[in-house]
Amino acid sequence: MLKKIGSVGLLAVLFGLAGCLATGEAQILTQGQGEVALKADQYSIQLGFSEQALSSAAALAKLNGSLAGFIKWKNASGFNVSTQNESVQPIYQYPKNQPRQITGYQAQHSYIVKGLNLQQYDNTMKTLAAFKPESLYQGEVGVSESIRKQAEQQAYDLAYQANRERMKTLTALAKLCWPKVKEIKEYSNSHGGPRVMMMEAKSAPVANEHTISVRLEMIWQASEC
Repeated sequence: MLKKIGSVGLLAVLFGLAGCLATGEAQILTQGQGEVALKADQYSIQLGFSEQALSSAAALAKLNGSLAGFIKWKNASGFNVSTQNESVQPIYQYPKNQPRQITGYQAQHSYIVKGLNLQQYDNTMKTLAAFKPESLYQGEVGVSESIRKQAEQQAYDLAYQANRERMKTLTALAKLCWPKVKEIKEYSNSHGGPRVMMMEAKSAPVANEHTISVRLEMIWQASEC
């Protein structure tokens, strides 16, 4: 999700005539900034299942039984579901002044569901809770590459238009005509991603806005009218 802010905000404007040349030309320096706020559009869910038994084979058998409903959902969902961790480990007890003893085995399998939009996230959390996993929580929240690129392009456009509007004002004041772009310098800040909070009412993820900012410094060459 994108939201424009400061659509023609100017960071600073400098005006300087390089002196009338033999051809009656002059230079104008402008600066303009464009900002676009991003909101997360991709969510993920992490969940894990665990079972214990006296033998590793029995623990795995119990785990497979617990996973049956989830596996059926996973195969039919069409979502990007992948394994994070899968293990079978002994369970130890440590009697006082005695060697440790194996009292059973624990089988674990954890997954991550990726690429969900907010509505899918909300619905899927409810669905997965019905399978009674040992753990179920919010994973990463981020911005898709297509949304980020779109925001960057919008920020560039806003910065250019800010420069162009200021150039029109300055050329009119200086009685200059036929402006052309001679040089463009770019200063951008498009790193990072939305930080994540949880809404208490719905337990749905909400990302703080992250702003992509682009500042363009442009030199225009114009002639006396």
